[in-house]
Amino acid sequence: MRIYCLRYMRGRGALVVILILLFLTSPVVVRAGNTVQIAPDEVNFIMETRPSSNEYVKADKAVILLWKRNTEDNGTELQTKVTPKESRSATVTYYITEPIRNDNDREIKPRYIEAYLETSTGYNRGYRSLEHGLSFPKPENGWVKISFRIAPEAWGPAGTYTGWLRSYEPEINRDIKINVTINKYVNLSVGKTAIEIQANHGPGSYLATEPIKAAILANHKNWTLTVTGDPLKYISDSTPGRELSLIETGNVFIKRTGDGNERSDWKDLNAGVTLRGSSDFEIRDCEFIVKVITELQHTAGIYSGGLHFTVGE
Repeated sequence: MRIYCLRYMRGRGALVVILILLFLTSPVVVRAGNTVQIAPDEVNFIMETRPSSNEYVKADKAVILLWKRNTEDNGTELQTKVTPKESRSATVTYYITEPIRNDNDREIKPRYIEAYLETSTGYNRGYRSLEHGLSFPKPENGWVKISFRIAPEAWGPAGTYTGWLRSYEPEINRDIKINVTINKYVNLSVGKTAIEIQANHGPGSYLATEPIKAAILANHKNWTLTVTGDPLKYISDSTPGRELSLIETGNVFIKRTGDGNERSDWKDLNAGVTLRGSSDFEIRDCEFIVKVITELQHTAGIYSGGLHFTVGE
């Protein structure tokens, strides 16, 4: 009799354990399952120019996540199968699971993209970086509004960058696509464009009194910088009505500091000198030297003129 009871209790205990395991691993039926609607599922940033140090660029639209109870056409709530883990989850978290990249494998770091949250329950949170994900309490039968902005530090090589915000919540089956467009940009700064040459000793070769300096910042390599100039005017004599002597551009030459000193290294101001981009992001400092070659028809004295800097592609 004792043996029979022990066998019965052991068998019953094993059955209870099996039933508990089945309950924990199998879907359970609950009332009023939720459908999550996401609109739009894509946001776009356009960085038209280089932003200032505190200038953020906002996305073209906010994303709305709407939790909606599943119902029949007559309003009756549908029975929805969810796991115990799903039904207990009180928050939603989104992650940038892959780098936001352009076609040249340049990246925008997740910490440069920030999100602002508002919910139908009155919860809101200021802009925070997406570096460690985006978490918020799940509203039951409510909505979450997410507004995005991108920090000025994200600005860099031109192109279109793409990435994804993904959630591992089972009820959310759509990702949010992130597109960042950085437009082409070239900035040229020149110390001065005026040149002065003292040609006081008759026909010969004379250098400008000082070099001309320029700097270029570009976020693409398809740029050119061409430097040309005007004829130089004689300024030593300011007698009214007197026709001033000119040194034509064919006798004025220019080259970059550091280039060779052969005749072929100097370009006359008719053609000018042209620089070209070499990287998808670069800061290039340039220095130019100008010289003239005077002939018998040129009056000895001081001449001045100006250079023209033209940026193109």
